[in-house]
Amino acid sequence: TATADESGQLVPREHCTPLYTVQKRGCVAEHVLRCETPDRVLYRNEFVEDGALMDVTFSDADYEFVDEWNAEGLKFILGLVDNRDPFSLSNLRNTGVDVFDQTAMVDMQIVAPREATILGDARLTGETLALGGGVLEEVSVRATLNLSSMEIWMEGTSYVDRTTGTMFDGAYRMSIDGFDEELPGAPVEVLRDGDRGFMRNITLFDCGEPG
Repeated sequence: TATADESGQLVPREHCTPLYTVQKRGCVAEHVLRCETPDRVLYRNEFVEDGALMDVTFSDADYEFVDEWNAEGLKFILGLVDNRDPFSLSNLRNTGVDVFDQTAMVDMQIVAPREATILGDARLTGETLALGGGVLEEVSVRATLNLSSMEIWMEGTSYVDRTTGTMFDGAYRMSIDGFDEELPGAPVEVLRDGDRGFMRNITLFDCGEPG
């Protein structure tokens, strides 16, 4: 596949076409690519923080989750144990709302892998943002991940790029067992093929004062 070789390692961008790069607040960026194999179409989202690749996720043609890897090439989510109600981008765009309910096998790298229940919903807000020669549709997302005795709650904004029909994350708030954290990521620039900085692991906004 486009995600891993036979040894289970993350592979380079084989079979992938870069679509755009999003430069965001908080010294983060995100690359979005379309990957096509004889078997299926996948979307690859690469997350960059402080100029370094941090995380890679893969989704299918309807943005149902497939794989997630960390910067060391290790899987964070090993697979779905029970896919009761997967996320559907087409359903979100057709009806304005989509709910998801899944159980995944999660590897936090500090304890043995264990099951986690993921519940949430996504809703189109009706707001749009014009960036990079295209239009972004704003999506309000809420999700709860229950992992043994730990609960992770997230609420924030994602965006659908109308030009490519793809998604990327914006800013979120996260709470882990009552400890809150702000995750920056509001989009500032969308860079497409030919734009300076397109598909480069650089971060441009809120990265501190120049030395």
